[in-house]
Amino acid sequence: MLCLVDTNILLRFADRSHPLYPVIRNAVKKLRQDGYKLQVASQNCVEFWNVVTHIPHPNCHMGVEVGSVAAIGGVCSGILSINT
Repeated sequence: MLCLVDTNILLRFADRSHPLYPVIRNAVKKLRQDGYKLQVASQNCVEFWNVVTHIPHPNCHMGVEVGSVAAIGGVCSGILSINT
């Protein structure tokens, strides 16, 4: 069964310092164990890029350097399929 993953899940999964990271990690693990195929749409990739590459803001942006985004994307792509 397919499960479309929201951009907020990607963001929390990519940020190990976020308070919700353990919750998201466990949820992703459980879904995969239960046989779900996790997917993101191309729109999720655009939204993810926009958030992680913007200047840091206390409430919303991660402020990750562009070079680091590829590494984060690699981690996320290890658990997800991209539906374009």
